Amino acid sequence: MFYNSLLYLCFILPGLLLPHSTRLVQNVRILEKSKLYLEGYSNVNEFTCRCEQNFGSFTTQYLPDLAAGVLSFPDTRLQIETAAIDCGHRIMNKDLKNTLQADRYPYITTQLTQVSLNVNRRQLNQHWTHLMADTRMTIADASRQIRIPVQARRVGATTYQFRSFYDIHLSDFG
Repeated sequence: MFYNSLLYLCFILPGLLLPHSTRLVQNVRILEKSKLYLEGYSNVNEFTCRCEQNFGSFTTQYLPDLAAGVLSFPDTRLQIETAAIDCGHRIMNKDLKNTLQADRYPYITTQLTQVSLNVNRRQLNQHWTHLMADTRMTIADASRQIRIPVQARRVGATTYQFRSFYDIHLSDFG
């Protein structure tokens, strides 16, 4: 399965400008024009499933460590409702939900633990910049640490766009 996301987040990263490590609170809004989809294949065919979930807004905390070039996130997670994943075909949706054990585990959860930075906020502009996100992904009650490459760019005064493409093998999750 191929985990693919294009998320527009509306937020400010003031921690990138602070010289010390202080836990900061940040409001985050995932804009409606964001896209999250899975591309996958089985022994029968290839498919693309779109997530129709509206993620809305949430508050997160993070701890900037400029000396190490990282932002640590003690409790930031994105929960994807398995019921909101649509593959465009009723039978394929049923098969995917069975595979994900959606009746017992209604969410795919990605917990963000840390982001490695190679730029400061002033350098994050309309050009894509590469970051690394350390995450813990949980699918059907099986969790794995995953390091995901992320591209980021500024698209407005307080709006940033993030995109990521990462191969996930469901066999790694039980």
